Amino acid sequence: MNTIELFVIGMGIFFAFMLGRWGTLKLLEAIAREKNPKSLFISRWLGRENIRWLSIVGGIGAALLFTVVFYKFPQGCFLPLLVLILGAGFAYIINTLSSRKRRYPANKISPTARTSAHNQPISEKSPEINLDELFKTLNWEWDSFRSILIHFARKGPGQYIPAERRPNYVHLDGLQATIAELREISCASEGRETSRAVFVDTQRASLVISGKTHIGTARQVKVDLQPEPGRENVQIPVLTIHVHPNKEKTQGLSDLDYISFLSDRRQLLMMISYQDGVIFAMKTSATGKYSADSIQSRINTIRNDILRIWSDLYLPDSILQFNKAVCLEFGLTLYRAPASNENIAHRIEVTNL
Repeated sequence: MNTIELFVIGMGIFFAFMLGRWGTLKLLEAIAREKNPKSLFISRWLGRENIRWLSIVGGIGAALLFTVVFYKFPQGCFLPLLVLILGAGFAYIINTLSSRKRRYPANKISPTARTSAHNQPISEKSPEINLDELFKTLNWEWDSFRSILIHFARKGPGQYIPAERRPNYVHLDGLQATIAELREISCASEGRETSRAVFVDTQRASLVISGKTHIGTARQVKVDLQPEPGRENVQIPVLTIHVHPNKEKTQGLSDLDYISFLSDRRQLLMMISYQDGVIFAMKTSATGKYSADSIQSRINTIRNDILRIWSDLYLPDSILQFNKAVCLEFGLTLYRAPASNENIAHRIEVTNL
């Protein structure tokens, strides 16, 4: 076997591995995107990290199969398969490179607040709701979730969902486009945090997803809570979304996030988008009225308690434990949706620290 043949066979094994890995990845992602709540245990198990390792196993299996087939059958029969794999491998590389280019445009976005024509505020009107019916289920579809946000915003500041009726699952259909766009803006802005607010128009009984995007620094960002012009007296900020970019496995809110969220009694929910999915805290009837100083003081106490258990507060597990402890302290409920299935967030039990 000459050098050229060895090179071609090596390329075949390499592309067999890449195609096997890609095929396994797509299959597992399709399973994880299952929207049936009964299959949510699959989504929780098939997180991004697990899928990555399983796809590597699939790639190794494909490479071994390629090698076995090569040695098992005559080269004359094997040549068409080799050509097919090599061709598919090059097509995969070209497609991957082009998709990355589309996803991460080269143009830079100015780090200022923006409201583009493409990104005008979006209003979603809520139908009349029956709270007793909605609260019977622990799985809130997007229409139900939106209606509940509108209902409690219209009741006034400090009115939150009953703690005993918090759901196990929350569907985030109506926020997916906003989350994806904020990530794209963050990437195009060299990894800066980006944010956007969501309002309830109490007069129109509608949810308004603002087009005003703020671009901050790599560590913090301002959230624009100004309503649409002319609607200042009827639009209330109930939900904020911001991106934590380039922070591997940063699954939680920061001190400043909790302070701004808890000290504003109008807000019902704060959502963070990070590398491995989204996480958000939601207020309940157990959430009281706090000043910024008292919030910081109690958070400092929690951090000291967590440090007795975890030597490094920047580890993913310790970050999550810290957030669970803060939510328990302030009567919040915590939800997380993995990157493999960001449409459905499941509740994290905050009492088992």
